Amino acid sequence: MSINDFLDSVLSDFEAYIHSAQDLCKLWDTHYDAGRIPDYSDINIQQLYLLRYAYAYAFEYKTMYTHLCKRIILPNTIEVTSVGCGSMVDYWSLERVIGSRSMISYRGIDVIDWYYKFPIRATDTETYFCGDAIAFFKQEALTSDIYIFPKSISEFTVTDIQSLANCFTADRILRDKVCFLFSLRTDPGSIQRDSVKTSIIFNRMVQCGFHTQDQSGQFYHFIDTIRGKKIRELDDDFEHPGDTVDCLKELYTGCAGFPSCPKKEDCKNRLGRWPILNCNQAAWQLFVFER
Repeated sequence: MSINDFLDSVLSDFEAYIHSAQDLCKLWDTHYDAGRIPDYSDINIQQLYLLRYAYAYAFEYKTMYTHLCKRIILPNTIEVTSVGCGSMVDYWSLERVIGSRSMISYRGIDVIDWYYKFPIRATDTETYFCGDAIAFFKQEALTSDIYIFPKSISEFTVTDIQSLANCFTADRILRDKVCFLFSLRTDPGSIQRDSVKTSIIFNRMVQCGFHTQDQSGQFYHFIDTIRGKKIRELDDDFEHPGDTVDCLKELYTGCAGFPSCPKKEDCKNRLGRWPILNCNQAAWQLFVFER
């Protein structure tokens, strides 16, 4: 399934909701300003989130995995644990990068059992753990080659990350090479806040006897000449999602109360947001540890 086909399926369901809803006020707070986390348990908020962000996130994750694959030799079966996996967009990105070079054993963790998930290939395996990530790491063997936090590190407190990191001990980590990927949010303050959290995991791996050429505070983003381009210009896996753009840019007009809404202009700004079509907001960290 292509990323555009996936989003078209979500869009079909979202448009059915728009046409049947009395108002769209519950969608107003689907944003991340000041560290806010949307209510992903609501299926319509899931739909809006995916339509706005999944296109760009899929490209960012593809870039992260491309970067990683230039640094490591892939095993025949690559084990991945995705923390805050949501709809498994990161799985799609990895599958697109590695092709038939390796099989994927994917373990997704999320407190919400998302309605929309990318299907896996017949050659791969997938386990979806719906629950607390810390509980997962306390009870499961640490056998993964890759641990990825796809835009999810912001949703953990520093205390949460400390508890999660404490689950990693030298005797429990069953790989001699372990990779961590963190996709970061770029709204004001987020990279600084989240780098504190990722440094906790970084330092824990060093304490467990691993070494790395990476630096805990370093992060990557696209150069300015790339950031200004549309994703569809950079990667043939992506087509311009015209129907999604048309729907979202006029979304506020579908709310029955909009003409007389006292927050009319705020509502227009909130509900009229386009999907992200470039990589201006992409930033990530990649750490490769060995012992």
